[in-house]
Amino acid sequence: MVTVLIIGLKQLHINILKSKFKGIKFTAINHEGQYTNLPRGNNFNFVFNLTRFSNHVVHNEYKDHKGYECIEGGRSILINSLKAKLA
Repeated sequence: MVTVLIIGLKQLHINILKSKFKGIKFTAINHEGQYTNLPRGNNFNFVFNLTRFSNHVVHNEYKDHKGYECIEGGRSILINSLKAKLA
């Protein structure tokens, strides 16, 4: 199973992604959790950081992950990136 960490997306949007991509296990962190106790990057195939909704601490934590991608936008851009990665 493909595992994906998404940073900065609200739970409502994560639920939409879960319904669109059944074969992916999503983990989400956002500013409501204050970006503390960040999960280890090596537990995920891909890490997507929605830069408008995160900070430099989060970026520095995951920037060296081979599947790390910064997204400047919201859910629709993330969906396109996910489709491209899974193709």
